[in-house]
Amino acid sequence: MNNYKGTVFFDFDGTLVDERIQMFYPSDKTIEASRLLKQNGYVVILATGRAKCYIPENGIDFSGYVASNGAYAELGGEVVHNNTIAPEKITDMLNYCKENGLGFLTENQERCYCFGENMDSFVKMIETFNLDSSCFMEMSDSAAAKDINKIMVTYNEPEQYDIFKKRFENDFIITRHRNTYSADVGKRGINKAEGVKAIIDRFGIPIENTYAFGDGENDVEMLGAVGTGIAMEIHSPALDGVAKFVTDSVKNEGIYNGLKKLELI
Repeated sequence: MNNYKGTVFFDFDGTLVDERIQMFYPSDKTIEASRLLKQNGYVVILATGRAKCYIPENGIDFSGYVASNGAYAELGGEVVHNNTIAPEKITDMLNYCKENGLGFLTENQERCYCFGENMDSFVKMIETFNLDSSCFMEMSDSAAAKDINKIMVTYNEPEQYDIFKKRFENDFIITRHRNTYSADVGKRGINKAEGVKAIIDRFGIPIENTYAFGDGENDVEMLGAVGTGIAMEIHSPALDGVAKFVTDSVKNEGIYNGLKKLELI
């Protein structure tokens, strides 16, 4: 494990791909950059808010995954970190969503379960991010709270989100998705840095040889947990105080150019 030069973590949405320009898969140049990284002795890890079950085949041979905003991590198929939400917390939130007209989705790495899946906001989220709808199954009582890493909610009006966040923010980190009426809900204290650290510890790679690319508010802790954090050109202002430098946009080959600047490829 300690024969590698370093580890590079990549966010997915807004970093490897960008739904805002209908770019749902990494560019050929990004795929080539990942191949060169591995050839040069670096471990290539995907670190995403998505669960594994709705990460599409994308042409990159990742050595491991940090998924569900850091609640889960695996390396070479071996689970190295798995933090789940207490069933009673899930039941409480599900009941609230049923009573207040919000869509509710629970996810683990195998599949997602949804209540209120016919809501317009749910459909728009699926379409906006080009998600595989077959990963989302109708929720049953037995599946609702079992081994859940993360929750998503959908809503029809911004006021619903504001009230929901105020109700649950003491126990959960709640992060809105861009351009849709939907949000990620994870355990407070869990973020991508948790999974990143689990993988770094497993390899025993010096922190100065670790890197991460991201664009969103949910990437702040990850960029701060590695030796060098890089923000994409289009990024949340929250990354400005954390990223060591800003690379180009997804459209303008920010991953390839950033790795060249770092002299990793």
